[in-house]
Amino acid sequence: ARFTEEEKTLRRIEKRFSKGMVEYGLIEDGDRILIGLSGGKDSLALVELLARRARVFKPKFSVVAVHVVMKNIPYQSDAEYLRNFAESWGVPFVLYETEFDASTDTRKSPCFLCSWNRRKALFTVEEFYKLKIVVQLFIWFQERKFAENKNFIMNKLSRYRKLRYN
Repeated sequence: ARFTEEEKTLRRIEKRFSKGMVEYGLIEDGDRILIGLSGGKDSLALVELLARRARVFKPKFSVVAVHVVMKNIPYQSDAEYLRNFAESWGVPFVLYETEFDASTDTRKSPCFLCSWNRRKALFTVEEFYKLKIVVQLFIWFQERKFAENKNFIMNKLSRYRKLRYN
């Protein structure tokens, strides 16, 4: 069977993802993984990659996709599309709404406060649903860039895991 270039690229990404996951022990049996689903290419790809991998017998883990909506930011995302996408892969979807008051800390920019509050919301959802890991991975499509940054990424992830759970 001949594969299209798109199919070859997807297979290469999936193979690297699985290898990295197993080689570095990023996911263990019984983990419940939270994905911050923004709707960008990275988070959509991560939902698909983890959903596919969750169907493999070992390690056995589950995935939950969370989309955080800031009620006081004039930005609209298509939450229904995100819900349908996640659920099409068998991944439960959580829509979490929150807001912040930018006047509470004038030393920080509103962008910083929004980002900080989104992350805080993810940790709130993580605790409520008894999720063990917050996954935030960046997918590189160029082989050289992935190879150059692989060790840096893995060191960051392992340091995060140690700080968070020890």
